[in-house]
Amino acid sequence: MKIGIDLDGTAWDHRELFRDLILGLQNTGHQVGILTAHVNLIYQDLDLWSKRRFPAPDFYCSKKSGEESIPSKEWKIKAAKELGLDYIFDDFDTRNIQLVRIGNE
Repeated sequence: MKIGIDLDGTAWDHRELFRDLILGLQNTGHQVGILTAHVNLIYQDLDLWSKRRFPAPDFYCSKKSGEESIPSKEWKIKAAKELGLDYIFDDFDTRNIQLVRIGNE
């Protein structure tokens, strides 16, 4: 499986849970990475990810300049499909984390 995890409201707010989940998934051969609506923050995001002791992500995907006006949920679903993700964990700015199935829909 290939799984994307949001940062704000998700991984950042539930660090221990997502650290353990990522490690377990990666140790069993799954790809787990970052899917965020941040724009031009790759270096800051990856630095904070490392400082917060998350396992190295298998990929990083974020909005590009010019995509700021696209609603986060719409952009993330489209990006997840383009990346071939099977699932994403995201709160979509609601503080209620959802597991969304992307693949095989």
